[in-house]
Parts: sequence; structure tokens; C-alpha cells
Amino acid sequence: MKNRIKFSIIVSLAFLGSWMMPQKSLAAANTWTTIGTAGFGPGTSMNWEEKIIFDPVTKNPWVLVWDSSNDLFSVMKYVAGSWSYVGNSAFNSGNPGHFPVLVFNPQTNEPYVAFRSGTDSARYNSVMKFNGTNWVYVGQYEQFADNWETSNIATIFLDFDPVTNDPYVLQPASDTLSGGKLMRYNSPTDNWTSVGPTTNTYTLVNDTISTSFYIEGFAFNKNTHRPNALIERHIQSYDMYNQDFMLMEFNGTTWSQVGGMINSSADYTYPGYPDLVFNPVTNEPYVAYQRSGCKIKKFDGANWTNIGNGQCSTDTAYAPHIAFDLDTNIPYVSFTDDGINNNSDQATVTKLNGSSWDVVGQRGFSSQATSNVQIAFNPTTKEPWVAFRDSANGNRTTVMKFNSNTVEAPTASPAAGIYTSIQSVTLSTTTSGAEIRYTTNGSTPSASSTLYSGPISVSSSQTIKAIAIKSGMGDSDIFSGTYTINIPPTVSTPTASPAGGTPPDSGTCTDEDMSITLSSSTPDVTIYYTTNNTDPSRSSTQYTEPINITESAVIKAFAVKSGMLDSQILTQNYCIVVHRPILSPAGGTYDDPQTVTMTLPTRDSLAYYTLDGSDPYMRTGGAWYTNADPYDIIIDKNTTLKTIAFNGALVAGFPVTANYYIKTKKPSASISGSTYSSNQSITLSSTTSGARIYYTLNGSTPSVSSIEFVVGVSAPISISSTTTIKAIAIKSDLTNSDVMSETYTIISLATPIYRLYNTKNGAFLYTKGEADRDFVLNKFHDFEFTDGIPAYYSSLDVQDGLTPIYRLYNTKNGAFLYTKGDADRDYVLNKFHDFEFTDGAPAFYAPLTYQEGLTPIYRLYNRVTGMFLYTRGEADRDYVLNKWSDFEFTDGTPAFYAKTN
Repeated sequence: MKNRIKFSIIVSLAFLGSWMMPQKSLAAANTWTTIGTAGFGPGTSMNWEEKIIFDPVTKNPWVLVWDSSNDLFSVMKYVAGSWSYVGNSAFNSGNPGHFPVLVFNPQTNEPYVAFRSGTDSARYNSVMKFNGTNWVYVGQYEQFADNWETSNIATIFLDFDPVTNDPYVLQPASDTLSGGKLMRYNSPTDNWTSVGPTTNTYTLVNDTISTSFYIEGFAFNKNTHRPNALIERHIQSYDMYNQDFMLMEFNGTTWSQVGGMINSSADYTYPGYPDLVFNPVTNEPYVAYQRSGCKIKKFDGANWTNIGNGQCSTDTAYAPHIAFDLDTNIPYVSFTDDGINNNSDQATVTKLNGSSWDVVGQRGFSSQATSNVQIAFNPTTKEPWVAFRDSANGNRTTVMKFNSNTVEAPTASPAAGIYTSIQSVTLSTTTSGAEIRYTTNGSTPSASSTLYSGPISVSSSQTIKAIAIKSGMGDSDIFSGTYTINIPPTVSTPTASPAGGTPPDSGTCTDEDMSITLSSSTPDVTIYYTTNNTDPSRSSTQYTEPINITESAVIKAFAVKSGMLDSQILTQNYCIVVHRPILSPAGGTYDDPQTVTMTLPTRDSLAYYTLDGSDPYMRTGGAWYTNADPYDIIIDKNTTLKTIAFNGALVAGFPVTANYYIKTKKPSASISGSTYSSNQSITLSSTTSGARIYYTLNGSTPSVSSIEFVVGVSAPISISSTTTIKAIAIKSDLTNSDVMSETYTIISLATPIYRLYNTKNGAFLYTKGEADRDFVLNKFHDFEFTDGIPAYYSSLDVQDGLTPIYRLYNTKNGAFLYTKGDADRDYVLNKFHDFEFTDGAPAFYAPLTYQEGLTPIYRLYNRVTGMFLYTRGEADRDYVLNKWSDFEFTDGTPAFYAKTN
């Protein structure tokens, strides 16, 4: 449980430091450089695997990387400028694990990796080694079965017996009062056996006041040849604020404490993350841990004492690791530094300098947050190298080294300070051939920053930071100097609205007078200006209201205010040309010739114009026009009028072009379109002299390719059926006329309708044609034909403009009623049940509206007999009404119309 809590805390601290704290860009540290590619490896790494060690034979650096997405491990080495895999990547495929450790066998020089594997219900300890070709298991990991340990993040430890060279593994226990289980690999039997107590308590420590113990380190003492375990003790259950450390040593039978407690009750730490390392020269155990910074102590054979002042860092330092300089045996400590750059968790290395600890190179030399900064010394160059989990590069592994061959830091002249005038700052370095890169916004300079090539003008307060760089040497320390320039502020330059052009550009010309407004973003200023292109001064015109300009001008203005520097001069060039002529009426399409007049808004201006579309210019043709001597310009044909105004004091105005289109008069027809009962002869004409007329008879739009009608020459157009005549008049210097459209409907009313009289009941019957008439007369002797001629003429065929006339029979009185259309027929049949419709078809067809040559047929009602009489025209109607008082006319309108001659 404890290891799970510790993992959660370190993830929270490392990741929150990366995500929530302000980040800084990667700055070239003065002595630390990246080895190969930053952020290498197969995937996002975890927090504890970046163990960097050097191959004892080739001296190449090796790093164990742990892909957190699938819990698979790879070992990579740096050769020939790049990182490459040792053997196959993800070599524990099929057996995912946690918290691996990488150690070289000191005798065979083979790399070993130990890790926790399996599932929560069955945990194993696995050990693999690289045999020169592949990664193979050392023994069978099933022999490590440790099902009482269910923590999936518990760390195991691996080291080699300095005498027998046997690999030992110390695995932690998860119960609160246990220590761990020590196991040794037996090569003859190829299995792992327990060393020491064999019961399930695996007790390392007996301490009745403690609530839990956790293993934090494991290594052999090269003098005693005994395994040592660094134990973290909790005073309260899972209390991360009350923990201390002790070193236990195994004598072959039992575990005993080395010295007293490493840290006192006043020095409880949160969290611990201690590191155990034996000094390679004195073989004294050293322990580094976090405690309001970084603490480091050693056991001198009697007591645990501070190394120097004991403070390898005074600020919060996560997961410190110890390494010793191979030449001087001076201890170095690497850690994640939470005390710089607003708690950014960057990498820092310190070393012992007598009684104090100095920063090696630059604090926080990583570009962003790190986890588990491991340190080791290159056995060839004797330089310190570090590996860490790099949040700036996808949380993958990055390796950096310290380069002591560095360029001298830049110096500045004059020195940083407070000045009342603009300064010219010169940068230099004593390292010959080095270049200087700098920034002026306070950011950290790098090789991609601005190259220094000459003095830097400092006109406002700013911080100059500079770094000196030379190929083959480490970058210099960063020079940082803040220059405070206390120069009175400058009034903002006035602005003009609308804006003009900047000389020599005149801006956009206009032919309208302009009103210019001046203003400054600095409040309460006084503005002075000129309009004649001279520089203004305090004796120039003071701006109080908008400046009206009626001709081209250059306005210059500046603003002043007490206690501030005068503004820069605003210069705006305004271009005003002669106002363009105004034409009345404006160009367009007209039915009749137009009389155009011209108005010139600019005083004393004159205009030149042409009527043939050519450009009008003074003395090159065209007519002139003035307000003093105006006249009418007659436009009686399609014309492009172009004009431009001039004035001696102004630039010539904008040309004006107006297109006038005069229409040809629309043709007219000798007879208007309507409905006719006879054929019609149509002639066409246009009042426009010389116009040519073209027409169509199918309703399509006429054009010059249509039939031409020549007035006085072409024969009249004969219309014998319903026809639409469309015609257009065209003349070359005019616009085509509107289209004339006339529709002629010709109806045929050729069937005679005869009126028969029923002598028995006094009713009238109308028959269609002679055959129908004679049939009735021969069959029904009560009927007689006394009129001698047809009553009228109608049609027996369906035609446009005709309505069916139905004959209904009154079964009660034997009379006939004629209705117009289906609606009238159905109305009578539904309302008056004495009527019946037995014909089955219309009696005939007739128009219901008046048309030329037709006679109205009126229906009269005999109120005595209930019979109907149809009369021809008003005279016939009135004669009947006046002679026979039994008849009445109640319809108000004709029943229909018919042909009567």
C-alpha cells in the first residue's frame, strides 16, 4: 500500500508541476548539453526507470526505458551520435512489468534487468539479462511466486555479491510490519532460493512503535560483503509527514541496524524518496533524501553525519540521487528541483564544495518538468551525465551531460542600471571566435536568438540577456542586465480622420470638399497644424475644430503636453480634384429623345464633352460647356456622352461617362387583338421613320431573323385562327423597340339555330340546323316554324372563348330552358326538380362575352305559363316585353351572344 501511495504522490507532483505551473522555453544552459535526441525511446516513460549507467567495457552510456502504455521495457545505448536498442525492444513482451532496475554484472559485464511482473492476484519477480544477442530470463520467474504481495507498483532491488558474483534480489513486502524477502540466484540449479528467514514475515526490523516499513534501497557493502537495505519507517500509519530512515545489514542469519536512525524526529521528511550509495573509495554508505530541500548523510563507522552542511539543496528536491566524481571522489546529487521558476520541477545537480553545496552549471537546466533525475559519471571523460523523464518532449527519456569547456560569459558596456537617456549597449566576450546571441524581452537566449552584430539601442526599460556560443565548447553563462530608461513619455502622434496619403502618395483623390478631424490618444494635448506642407510649430494654427479643405493640401500636425516630449509630426496628403459634372437626366434608356443639361459644381470650371464615345480633352476635340453659357444637348439616338471638368487651380476632375439609349417606337397593329367571329387582315406600322419591323405568328420573340413587314409593301397579315402577333421595330442608331404583342381569337359561329313555336302550350324550342328543325316539325305537329329565317348562328364544336349551352326540359309545362355552362345547368337541375336533362350533350356552344359582330341573346320568362323565350338583341327583347305583359326580364344580362347575320 505504501508504494502505491508514493507513486500517486510523485505522479501528482511531477505532472502538476508540468501542467499547472508556468513553463519556460528550453534555454541553452551554460554547461549542460543534450546527448543525441531529446525525448527518445519507444513511448511515454514512467517516473522511475531512467537509470543511466556506463558499459564497463565500451564505456558507452546505457539507459533503461519503460513504455508506460504497455509496461514493456527496452534498454538503449548511445553510440555514434544516436540512441539505439540493445537487443530487441520491449524485450519483456508477454510478461509486462513494473519498476525495473538495470545493473551490470561486475564479473561478466552482462547487463541484468529485474522487475515486478504478473497480475494483482499473482505477482512475480523476474530477472533478465542480455547475452550479447537476446534478452533471456535468469532462472524461471515462476519460482519467484509471491502471491501475498498484490501491490502492482512495488519496487524490487538487484545487486551482485562482490565475492561470489551471485545476483541477489530483495523484494518488498506489503504488510505493515514486514521488511522484505531476500533471494539469491543459484546458477547450477538455475533457480532462485530464499536467503535468511523462511517464514512469511520476512522480518527485517523489530520496532513496536512503528506502523509500517518499506524498502527504499539495496546494495552490497564491498568491505563486509554483506547486503544492506535502506528502510523507510512510518511512525503513524501511512503518514507521509512522519517517516525516517534506517540502514539494515544482513549477516547471513539476521538483519541488524547500522548506526542509529539516519534522520531524527525533528527531521521527519515528506516524502522520502531516499537514495543509498556506497562511496567507491571509503566504502561508507551515503543516504540522500528530501527534507525541506535535499539532505545527505553518511555513516562514518559510529554515527550518521552530515556531508558538508548536509543541505544538498535548500529548496524542495524530489528523488535525489548520488554519484561520486571519478577523479576527486566529490559527491554530486541530482534531483527534480521544485524551488525554481515558480515550482517548475526542472533538473538540477549540486556538488559538495567544502562545507556547502554548489550548483553544477545552471539550476533547472532542463527545459521543463522532470521526474527521477538519475546521475552517473562518464568513466572516460569524467563528466557527470543525467537521465530523466522529460515533460518537454512527450514525457520520454532525455540524457544530458555537463561540459566544463565553456565560453566566457558576455559583458556589457555601459553596465546595467538606471539612465535618463537612450543607451547604446555593447556586448563582448573574451573567448575568441565566439558569437553572442541575445534577447531584449527577458526571455532566455539560445542559439536561435538574435545574433549580436553591433550596439543595441535601448530607448525604454528592458532586460538584455545574452549568451556566448562557440562550436566545440560549452555555451557560456547567461549575462542578464536590466536597463531602466527614465525618459519622459512622448505624446502620441496625432491621427487624421479621414486619413490621407503619405507623401509622395496623395492617397485616394476625391472631388468632394473634405472635413478633417485631428486627435491624439494622449489626453489633454494641444495640436498645431499647417496645410501648406511646412512643418508646424507652436506658432502654427492651433487645432480647435475640423479643418475644411476645398482643394488639394498637405496637412502636417504634432501634439504637445506639459511634462511630456512632443509627438512626432503627422503628415497627410489630400488630393481634391475639380468636381465632376452633373448630368440631367442621367444616362439610361428612354422612349423619347432627351434634352440633357450639365451643371458644374466647381466655380469657374468648364467641361469638355463628346457624343461619340471618345475621350474629351482640352484642345483635342469635343465641345466645351460652362455654367455661364449653358445650353441643351439634344440626344435623339443611342449616344455615349463623355465629359470632364477643368479648373486652372485644381487637378482635372474625374471623367464622367453616360450612355443614353433611345428606343425605336413600338410597332402598332391596324386592328387590336381581340376575339373575332371572322377572319382578320392586319397591317403593322411604327412612328419611327426608317424603322424596320419584324414579326412572328407563333408567340416567340421577334428579331432581325424573323419575318419582316415592310410598310406600304407587304401584304396584310391574314388571321383565320387564334394567333398571337409579336412585332419589334429596329433602327440602327436607336435601341430596339419594346415588343408589340396582340392576340387574335377567331371563333366560327356557322350553325343556324331555328326557333320553333309549340302551338299547344305556347313554348319555344330551338333546334340546331335544318335537319334538326325538320325532324321536330315532321314528328311533333304541335310545333310550327313561322320565323322564316334562323334565330341566330352558333357553333356545334368546342372552341376557345365558347361556353356550352345546355337544353333542359320542364316535364310539368313542356317548356325548354337553355343554361350556360355546367354550373348553371346543375344549379337548375338541383333546385327545380321539374327540369330534366335528357340530351346528354350541349345543344350548342356560344360566347358569354361581347365580341365584335355578335348580338346579345336575352332570356325572357313568361310568368303565366312558366315558359322561356329567347330574343335577338335589345330591340327584339324590348318589343316582346312591351307587347306581351306576361313576359319579364329578370336576368339583367344577356344569356349569351350569337351571330345573327
